[in-house]
Amino acid sequence: MGVLNMQTAEDDALGVPSENFGVARVRRRVFNQTSYAGGIVTSRVGADGSYNVAYGLDGVVRLVGDEYLTIKGAQTVDRALVENGGFDPGASTLGLVRWERRRTEGLYYQGTVTRAGAEYRPDMGFITRRDFTKLGGRVAYGWFLSGVSSLRKVTPEASGTVALRNADGTVQSAEVEHEWNVEFDAGRTLEAEGKLRIEDLRDPLSFPENTSVPAGRYRFASAGLRHDPPEGQLLRVRGRTSLGTFFDGWRWRVEASPTWNPSRHLELGGTYQANLVRFPDRDQRFVAHVARTRVRVALNKRISTNAFLQYNSAADLATADVRFRYNFGQGNDLWIV
Repeated sequence: MGVLNMQTAEDDALGVPSENFGVARVRRRVFNQTSYAGGIVTSRVGADGSYNVAYGLDGVVRLVGDEYLTIKGAQTVDRALVENGGFDPGASTLGLVRWERRRTEGLYYQGTVTRAGAEYRPDMGFITRRDFTKLGGRVAYGWFLSGVSSLRKVTPEASGTVALRNADGTVQSAEVEHEWNVEFDAGRTLEAEGKLRIEDLRDPLSFPENTSVPAGRYRFASAGLRHDPPEGQLLRVRGRTSLGTFFDGWRWRVEASPTWNPSRHLELGGTYQANLVRFPDRDQRFVAHVARTRVRVALNKRISTNAFLQYNSAADLATADVRFRYNFGQGNDLWIV
């Protein structure tokens, strides 16, 4: 069980009222040790009388062997929608069904169907699209190698998703991806991937620095590499990069995440990410930088503190977050944020 409540002050400059945010989550095991059922309720209530309430149920059931079934359902109630036309249960609902085989060796797979109505609006979170049906799947095969110097495991994987508009069934976006993951005995991992995307824009898409993409259908592709170092190293650097076409232009992305453990009580880390985007036909371009730092101090197994700082150049916004954690026992924690 988890409960969270937060009160915010009014901001006259932004026209934002004082608001109360609440979350309650319960979950328990059912049937066996790897199956559970749960529920959640969230609320966002403003001093001006506005409100948004969301509630949902979810469950994961291990059916047989490594086969799992996941079912999720959620619904939202928003004052503005209620006052404008009443409450439509179907349009305010999200549902998800997933079947998967969970393993790391041999053949494993996953298939997911998600549907959300036009009035599903979880104000305590966010969704990237509305009124859609999304189909997704992936298939992979893991080989544990023996007698091969330094190599431990090789995993090829293929995946794909397609999002359809509920109103007319047309494709809003689609993606196909193929990747190879190679794991070494020391724990180091290398991954290579290739992606093909389709985006159907009915409205222009805006980016930083007065850059935009006109409405239309676009097909573009990219290739990328990722490196994950062994977790046991005191100083380690994760890195990834990708390059490819992007709508009617191109994009290069690079990211580095160093981590240093000077002692068993202290961990220092950070991430720097840069996105370089060009649209030559319209002579438009922008560069977006994201920088993050984090500090983790652990006095012992029970008491720890985490501090995070992030800057996003596209939004010209810096955010900070400090969390204190006290662990009473397995699965029981007190957080002060």
